[in-house]
Amino acid sequence: FSLDGVTWNKPISSTAVFAASGKASYSSSSCPGDVFSAWDAAYVGSPRVVYDGLRYRMFYVGSDIGLRFNGTQRASIGIADSLDGITWCRAGRTTPILAPNPGSFDSLYVEPAGARIEADQIKLYYTCASSDLIPHTAFAKAGGFAGTPTSSARLSRSDRVVKVNGNSDKIKGAYAYNIDGTLFFWFASGTTGSYLIYQAYGDSDLDFVLDPENNIVKAVPGSPNENVAQSDVAGVIATPPRTGTLDVLSAVMFFTGESSSDLVPRAFRAVSPVPVPTTPGAPVPLTQVILPTSASKTPTPSPGIPALPPGVALGGPGSFFTPTPADGNYPPFFDLWKRVDEPVRAGIANRSWTYSGLPYGFRFLRERYEEGTRLVLYHDKGRMESTPGGGITNGLLAKELISGLMQVGDNRFEPRTSANEAIAGDPIELNPSNPAYYSLVPVASLYNDKRAPDRTGQSVIETISRLGQVGVDNGTGGYGVSYGFFEQKLGHNIASVFWNYFQQTGPVYSGGSYVNGPVFDWLSTVGLPLTEPYWTKATVGGRQLDVMVQAFERRVLTFTPANNDPFKVEMGNVGRHYFRWRYNLNQ
Repeated sequence: FSLDGVTWNKPISSTAVFAASGKASYSSSSCPGDVFSAWDAAYVGSPRVVYDGLRYRMFYVGSDIGLRFNGTQRASIGIADSLDGITWCRAGRTTPILAPNPGSFDSLYVEPAGARIEADQIKLYYTCASSDLIPHTAFAKAGGFAGTPTSSARLSRSDRVVKVNGNSDKIKGAYAYNIDGTLFFWFASGTTGSYLIYQAYGDSDLDFVLDPENNIVKAVPGSPNENVAQSDVAGVIATPPRTGTLDVLSAVMFFTGESSSDLVPRAFRAVSPVPVPTTPGAPVPLTQVILPTSASKTPTPSPGIPALPPGVALGGPGSFFTPTPADGNYPPFFDLWKRVDEPVRAGIANRSWTYSGLPYGFRFLRERYEEGTRLVLYHDKGRMESTPGGGITNGLLAKELISGLMQVGDNRFEPRTSANEAIAGDPIELNPSNPAYYSLVPVASLYNDKRAPDRTGQSVIETISRLGQVGVDNGTGGYGVSYGFFEQKLGHNIASVFWNYFQQTGPVYSGGSYVNGPVFDWLSTVGLPLTEPYWTKATVGGRQLDVMVQAFERRVLTFTPANNDPFKVEMGNVGRHYFRWRYNLNQ
């Protein structure tokens, strides 16, 4: 047992709590009615434990051959129960709860990977293989499980294996949590030659999409897991925040690994990224929240954003025009994306992306907001946020990246530092001389300040450096860009190419068909302009190009004269930049 998940204590007794039925250490004296079972006489291991409201239930791998299960011998899955987690009984059961299926993908062995309970149903992921010895993860389930005696419990296996991005090879050790209809799925994969741990998500127990980040459990230099090359997920705990709603970001993973340097198996713990309670029942520690008190330093409010018509509260793949991995069970997100970007994906609309391409969105999760959480979906070029009334807003991401104040409530902000992410072109790692978000602090109207005069019709020739210094490059006048509109609320000029972009009409997907109309409302999509437009030198695809940038509250717009139409004007990757900044992934 452990109070913090780091320091673990063994009971005073050194006797194993569960043993193979053929071992000398096995005794049925504490479990009346238990008898010898031949199938797990030589080995038991890989325990996966759940609590069904009545008792602890343990799934384990068992074999009648070998001293240790290594994935090459015949093995089945057994079940035992316990009232205290220490005394485990087969309750007279002499057969496995799930055995290899001759002639199928799991004809050689089955081994428990991860189990969860939903309502009165047990759902079990299990690793399996046939004679080819290639491990897969498969799925089995049973209803009415809580009231079913251990001796008669049965599982119904799926007729196919779990797939991630359509690929089933070398997927093992899976755990999944259901959060508002979206399954977050952690697994080990050997597609790179070593078994590393990854995350995926989906809306069914069999089909998942890989998170775009690399393997999620990183080695720690100088630690025993610095050279971990063979990893497996042992368990995942999702910690509820104050509202009691599961938040995928509050997760603790226990995993095993063998170091490539000494091949010694060890157990490890990883946290992502909100800490777990240090004592049972303790509240989740939260970073202190600051409330702006000076009117002159309160970020300027944005105009109200009209809510979209409410969608189906709980949908499914049949509710969507095109099933996509991040739709979860929240159709309004997908409907908004579909309206503007489905025509682009289909090749019907000749314009750049407003959010991103398929799969739409790259991270669907709950984030802290006020005293609870809200559902959000990150895209390359923005973030969609659910509202209590069923509507959607686009977050003030650019304002937060520039100011360094991360918004966690209507009037609550956490102090950070302004983001060191390149505002245009390649990522900052490949684009170190391009201005970052912090470079815009000297020129951005974060507090109703730093206004500019109305320069409508004049040429845009001002530049900005990495240090936030404004200059002039008369050569950029040859690109023919002028100030096209003066926005009076914050006092900034919008570049003509961006103003024309905001007014565009074209094919949108609405009411089940393509129609022509305004592509988007610019205020609700990009927000008010925070800066003037500036020319920069940015590295784009390895080439240094002239790129004009302008920051708005919600987005950053770029104009690259060297690009082909319709990609001269583009939304910057502010969604991905913000995600890296918020979750400290930029180092």
